[in-house]
Amino acid sequence: MNFGDKLGQSKMIARLQKSTVIISFLIGIMAAIIWKVNREASDSWYLVQYQSGQQQQQQHQTSEEILGPNSRMGISLDYNSPDSVGSKNMSADEIKRKIAFTSVFCVIISKSFKSSFAVKQTWSKNCDYIRFYGSLNDSSIPITHITRSNVLSFRDFCHVIFDLDQLMNDKPFDWILMTPDDTYVIVDNLRRLLAQFDANEPSYLGRPVRSYSILPYNAKNSGFVISNQAFKFVRQTVVDQKTCSSMNYPGIGSVDRRFEVALATILSKTNCTPIDTRDEFGRGRFLALNPSKHLSPSSYPALTPFWRNEIYHLSQGTSCCSPSAISLPDLIPHHIYLVHYLLNNVTVVNNRFQHMSKDSVS
Repeated sequence: MNFGDKLGQSKMIARLQKSTVIISFLIGIMAAIIWKVNREASDSWYLVQYQSGQQQQQQHQTSEEILGPNSRMGISLDYNSPDSVGSKNMSADEIKRKIAFTSVFCVIISKSFKSSFAVKQTWSKNCDYIRFYGSLNDSSIPITHITRSNVLSFRDFCHVIFDLDQLMNDKPFDWILMTPDDTYVIVDNLRRLLAQFDANEPSYLGRPVRSYSILPYNAKNSGFVISNQAFKFVRQTVVDQKTCSSMNYPGIGSVDRRFEVALATILSKTNCTPIDTRDEFGRGRFLALNPSKHLSPSSYPALTPFWRNEIYHLSQGTSCCSPSAISLPDLIPHHIYLVHYLLNNVTVVNNRFQHMSKDSVS
């Protein structure tokens, strides 16, 4: 190969390299344009769907069709309000007295020792009774070992049912709260909500979703609550440990292996379905995500499973969450301690500090 051929080959290689750089640059620009278009479409979709009062009303009508007669536009905790559930049957003083005697058995699904320990040291002290279940086998908390994985099946849930059934003989309770150990629960607000319901009637409260089943069910990551009567019906349905593995019950049929879906399937036979636990302004009490994601506008795309699976959609920003919020999910252990400190130790001074000069003091 002579010098001229080598020179021509070098020029060809240089042109190819230059073309490759240009093509890569154009692909980068196209990707940026596509991302921007999708982002704008996502933001526009959110603005149209969730900042329009008319659309919110249409969404609520759809929710009523999904959940049936138990669906209602939120629950007021103002005891003198006509929207308050208890105000139809009890006076404000009667509801306040009922709060003091509402017993809650807290069932914590342990996924992490640090998270479970944080729950034990903080909000769980407000429960009347508490029990930890999970894949961990620890005697210091203690945690009752019922499964080998962090995903609780209905078969694992059966162990919880039978264990609680035995505990009821010594520790009678009105309500059962079930939640993972990365969720902070404000038990006082929960009691205030539960006081407006009768524990002797089947009730099932939480955050209604519909993703794995035709039936709506309450999402486990936000925590859910069932009444004593609802628990008794589940216990009667699950006769013994052997029936837990069959997943097929007389009068019920086949149930999903995800325990929260199976629970909703069984309770639906008593017309006990999830209800709207938002407040009277549509603000959430059982939150779906880490509070920071709810509070920060456009912190997650509009096409995420949250928007698709939720039956009652929450707004983004400060109007997302109720002042009487109950559960704050998806928290790491030191955030559990932080929330507990802010709720129980920080005092908000209502009157603004008035600067006073030395002369005015004297």
